[in-house]
Amino acid sequence: MQTNRGIYEGLVAHFERGNKDMKLTEEKRDVMHKPYFHKITNEEYQRLIDDKWTLGKVAEHYKQPSWCGYPNALEGQMGCWSLLSMERHQISPDFCRNCDCFME
Repeated sequence: MQTNRGIYEGLVAHFERGNKDMKLTEEKRDVMHKPYFHKITNEEYQRLIDDKWTLGKVAEHYKQPSWCGYPNALEGQMGCWSLLSMERHQISPDFCRNCDCFME
């Protein structure tokens, strides 16, 4: 089973894949922005499940899309079910446009 540090390293690797020349130092990692939850891979999602992450921890470590005005959208039962589901990869401004909480 992977530790939280292992998940963190996996997320850092996810960002480094986007720019292979960029190596993140510990200092840069500390100021790095939180990733969007709906953009993690299915493997990363499964890792969170395997490591028994709570929805509160997900909300703490990830951010919701900028167009989403749903208060605390990553907060479990009262959050956005579409954003938290296994089908979260479909999340986009077009998908969310009919939501009452959509922000232009």
